[in-house]
Amino acid sequence: MALTYPEEFAPEMVEAAVAATRFGYGPRPRELPFIADNPGQWLADQLVEDPPDPLLRDLPSSKSILTDMLIARREGQASFRRFKQDAYRRVTAEAARSALIATNGDKPYFERLVRFWTNHFTVSMHKPAVAPIVSAFEREAIRPNVTKRFYDMLLAVVRHPAMLIYFDNIRSVGPISTTGRATGRGLNDSLARQILELHTVGPGGFTEGDVREFAKMLSGWTVGRLNSSQPGEFLFRNDWHQELPKRYFGQIIPEAGVLEAEAALDLLSRSEVTGRNLARKFAQYFVADEPDPDVVSSLFNGYADGGGSCLTMALKLIRTSAAWEPVQTKVKTPEDLVISTVRALGLRPQSGQMLLRAMTMLGQPPYSAPSPAGWPQTASYWLSPQVLIERLEWASSIAGRYGIPDDMDAIEFGFEILGPLFRPDTFRRLQVSYSRTESLALLLSSPEFQRR
Repeated sequence: MALTYPEEFAPEMVEAAVAATRFGYGPRPRELPFIADNPGQWLADQLVEDPPDPLLRDLPSSKSILTDMLIARREGQASFRRFKQDAYRRVTAEAARSALIATNGDKPYFERLVRFWTNHFTVSMHKPAVAPIVSAFEREAIRPNVTKRFYDMLLAVVRHPAMLIYFDNIRSVGPISTTGRATGRGLNDSLARQILELHTVGPGGFTEGDVREFAKMLSGWTVGRLNSSQPGEFLFRNDWHQELPKRYFGQIIPEAGVLEAEAALDLLSRSEVTGRNLARKFAQYFVADEPDPDVVSSLFNGYADGGGSCLTMALKLIRTSAAWEPVQTKVKTPEDLVISTVRALGLRPQSGQMLLRAMTMLGQPPYSAPSPAGWPQTASYWLSPQVLIERLEWASSIAGRYGIPDDMDAIEFGFEILGPLFRPDTFRRLQVSYSRTESLALLLSSPEFQRR
């Protein structure tokens, strides 16, 4: 066992530790030297579009799930109760598969991007009507668009039944429409408001008039019922759609049916305000609760230079020198903590259920964000006294169950999973630890492992 802390570390090892910990889910034992060959390229290579992971193939579509739900509801309470039980098991099973992909796979940066965008476009199981398709939403609207234009993702998200149901747009009828005139039914502006406030320009970037006009353009965007031509999937009902042109962000959008809202979404995706808002949220998610303005500006430039591209923003992040500072300011969410712990121990679980149980116990059950704004990304939310106690107790239980790998001592293991991020204070504490179990508990509870 080395008894002295190294005087300095090779720069490439520092970058490898940052690459693995800040942009991914932490290294596995003996992985840092491999990453150190070219940390930036290791991350960039993960953004090459691949076929869907085998764990996510041959799963039911949201269309088929919703069709089954409509049939079950028509058949009565007993049938609908069975459907809900089956749907919960199916969503949980897919969440477990998604956790396994992040834990066992070789594209941690890509998986963190999936989770950024899923959180950005939150649909939560807290709303029972959307619960059966929350995992299908991620699989169908988010994953295929992580390396495409933001407009492509935005359109896929807004047209997805999960988003339309979550914000009640499925019942939004323009007052000046065939159905509106006949029935007196009116608009629901929830989806329009949330797209503007949460997903694009952000608070203060729009007026109430913009919300109202956008809601008119989204009127008729619904989900087909059993007796429709498109049961369980996006359906545009022209007889529900508000007639007449709309004035939106100072522009006149001519009457054009379903194309109106598509044009409005395109306008939002090309807005400088949207680009800067996305860049700030991106920097906050990956780098710091209060991100460096230079990092935000660099990300915005990547977004703008790519014509509103999610890919170029992700690439710009890993090519921005200020994003590589080896200062760990981000507290790991429960999901981050659980996945990084399992990776650090070199485990490759065959079932993701144990991962979900740990995330839930630590306060982050899958697809259950507390509000449409998603899971908070700041330290204050995840480091309350009670939450901190639960984290430390969980670290102790994991240490007692698994232990440090037999082929290395505690100090070696600390450098394997933290590299140059391994602090001198933790190094000294391990020197006087009385057991391997205590040493592992100290490592997993250390500030450098709890942060990224």
